[in-house]
Amino acid sequence: MKVTWEKLAPRPHASVRFLQLNQQAFSGALHAHEALEITWIQSGQGLRFVNETVEPFSEGDLVLVSPESAHTWTSVGPRQASARALVVQITEDDVLAQLPDWSSVRARLWEGSSGALVVEGQLRDAITAHLSAMVHASELGCLGHALSILALCTKNPHAPSDIRPLGTRARWSSAPTAVDRRHRLERLLRWTHQHLHAPLSAAQAAAFLHVTPAAFSRAFKQAVGKPFTDYVNDLRVAHAQLELIRSDRPVAEIAARCGFPTISNFHEQFSRRTGESPRRYRQRALSLGAAAPR
Repeated sequence: MKVTWEKLAPRPHASVRFLQLNQQAFSGALHAHEALEITWIQSGQGLRFVNETVEPFSEGDLVLVSPESAHTWTSVGPRQASARALVVQITEDDVLAQLPDWSSVRARLWEGSSGALVVEGQLRDAITAHLSAMVHASELGCLGHALSILALCTKNPHAPSDIRPLGTRARWSSAPTAVDRRHRLERLLRWTHQHLHAPLSAAQAAAFLHVTPAAFSRAFKQAVGKPFTDYVNDLRVAHAQLELIRSDRPVAEIAARCGFPTISNFHEQFSRRTGESPRRYRQRALSLGAAAPR
């Protein structure tokens, strides 16, 4: 997937960008920018990409993405009724850097150099209340709500499990020295997605980029934060999670459709990433109101 550097236009009369998205599907390019971003999915399902991570998302998904992290939400599967989201963007240099408290808050927010924070439980309810209020708030009111959201995330009065760090804080810089390296990685990720359902190996990926397998493995892990085979299995498991809750296909058929060589390998990779078997995941997701099989 191509990573686009998005230059955010300055807003002289507002410190916070507040966007209401209402479209048929999420189909934006994988992109990065200098702002901290808060995204709340109000309707829609698909795959969420943040730097080296890929996970399924559905209605209620709430994520804080660190500045300069590549991210996108992509609708997958049958056409959906709508794809709606509320998005808040706060540029550090324009707003937060002027606050003397921000340096310590920033360190706590991205502790462990995570690329994003997935918010769940009671904390998600508290934050989405602020986001809903921003729809009709003044520009100054939006800034107040945005700062309140950051305060909630850094001094969480709810269960610690309400915040889950996501991935590493890889930076997609717009500097010229990073452009060639980024383009090579973009080509590789596009090729990986196109061949996901076929056998894939680090040796094949190295041949695609015309480098040695050893050099490729070192460079990929340095750029993405994990070995190539782990990234491929992450992507396959995420696709399988969607298939399990959006179709009534047998587990073995889903495993084959998602590129797993054997059913035992599928069970191993799936359980390692989700903590449960594919069958148990499907039962639990459907019992919680996920999309019914079609």
